Amino acid sequence: MSRLCPTVKDYESLGVIGEGATAIVYAAHSKITKQKYAIKCIRFQYSLNTKKTGNQVFQNEVDILKSLDHPNVAVLKDYFTGPQHHYLVIEFAEGGDLMDDLQKRGRYSEEHARPFVTEIMQAVRYCHDKNIVHRDLKPENILIDKFGSAKLVDFGLSKKIEKPDSLTTRCGTLLYMAPEISDNDSHGKAVDIWSSGIIIFILLSGYHPFQHERKDESRKLIKKGRLYLHPSRWDGVSLEAITLVHEMICVCPKHRITASESLKSPWLGYTEEFFAGKIKSLYPIDKFPGKVGAEMKMLRSIT
Repeated sequence: MSRLCPTVKDYESLGVIGEGATAIVYAAHSKITKQKYAIKCIRFQYSLNTKKTGNQVFQNEVDILKSLDHPNVAVLKDYFTGPQHHYLVIEFAEGGDLMDDLQKRGRYSEEHARPFVTEIMQAVRYCHDKNIVHRDLKPENILIDKFGSAKLVDFGLSKKIEKPDSLTTRCGTLLYMAPEISDNDSHGKAVDIWSSGIIIFILLSGYHPFQHERKDESRKLIKKGRLYLHPSRWDGVSLEAITLVHEMICVCPKHRITASESLKSPWLGYTEEFFAGKIKSLYPIDKFPGKVGAEMKMLRSIT
């Protein structure tokens, strides 16, 4: 990472590729190295239900990104401050973001979704092992590189925690927001599991489970956590995938599986015995269903 006093003049803008409430992201070429990057521009005046200044948010994101080294987390190449903005120079992902790709495809097959989900959960597990909570996981914050691999980005709302469930700021994107954040309760790593479950749901079905034209109604749906699996979208989906979704989109954070446990689920290729035991403990039923078929109807009613 270069620290030879870089400035925005060292880069040639190729246009806006993303824009949020507090920042704009440009594609840009380095005039020195000729390489292509994504440059996130954070305004000095920052407000997103938080008392932090733009400088505090910028420094927090820099510190977190500098502490991360994982193939599925976008690399921070450089950072600097200009007259009106802070700048983060991040590796460029040629494939755009997951939402753009999903909109082109409509939805993913299980075979196509599984490697993306595996990479996402590996990155989440890595962050959680370092006690970092992302707090804004969504398809727009997952990029696809030239090799087709997932890259987590936008750690602006991320936080390193000292003890479990010690976070209190209401933040994130409503439709991916865990109930405990929406209710202004204390929260921790489990909020990333909820958001990841929503991402899997959308990838496999092509629709959002809690979307409503009114935000207050979306909040009510999130608080209930009831999933409706529309037959036309879910009838061909395996029981293993549906089970994983239910285990992640669980209203009670203490009952959500962890990132490590998700990677041991049958759908992501690990031991079925581990996951079956976990499901039995949460949903008291006489016999745990092992195959796709009539038993799938039972899972459709689980809230």
